Amino acid sequence: MSDDPRHKVVVAAIIERDGKVLAHRRPEGGWGAGQWEFPGGKLEPGEDPREAIRRECEEELGAGVKPGDVFEVLSHRYDDIGSVVLLFIRGTIVSGEPQALTGGELLWVDSSTIGELDWLPADLPVVEGLCRSGLLRS
Repeated sequence: MSDDPRHKVVVAAIIERDGKVLAHRRPEGGWGAGQWEFPGGKLEPGEDPREAIRRECEEELGAGVKPGDVFEVLSHRYDDIGSVVLLFIRGTIVSGEPQALTGGELLWVDSSTIGELDWLPADLPVVEGLCRSGLLRS
């Protein structure tokens, strides 16, 4: 699937801590600037999605993350970049404290704040699912 030129395959980490999840605001000047997303990135050809979560979190956050279960798999079509297949995988920090190493901003959000952010459209179904799941506290 990751070799299919019609789709970009992306992994995104649902990193949980104390009833909150980690959100990342995309840096100014690039695609999706100022909008919020779950940390992650492109799946490399032949790469295991859980290994991609580990790699992306180390590169983007400077933190070691232990991947868990798949929370959601969905696809979304953006007019400007085309189709994206997203694998949302739950994770737990096992080393380091997350930092926005690639720019932007990080924020721990709970059930009372997650809906106030301007999320990328592809992430909205997961935001709604997290609110319904009971994983988040207020």
